[in-house]
Amino acid sequence: MRRLLRPSRSNKQTTTTPSTSLASAQSDSKVPQGLQVVTEGIDPIVDIIAVHGLNGHRDKTWTAGNGVNWLRDLLPQDLPNARIMA
Repeated sequence: MRRLLRPSRSNKQTTTTPSTSLASAQSDSKVPQGLQVVTEGIDPIVDIIAVHGLNGHRDKTWTAGNGVNWLRDLLPQDLPNARIMA
């Protein structure tokens, strides 16, 4: 039992370096990044920023199967003085 609890006496040091293949794969991605203004609003007095989940898409997340985008097509009807971004 003591042998299990005792630290290893190995003199070998292991170092890990972060993989660059993942970083390069993500930077080559065609997924749009950053904020997109969905609607400017009429004389906007407030900004609404919609944030999707980690695996979400800034357009597809807010669009129903029939093509209606909640942020672009429905929300401005209720909040005409809001600039909406995703």
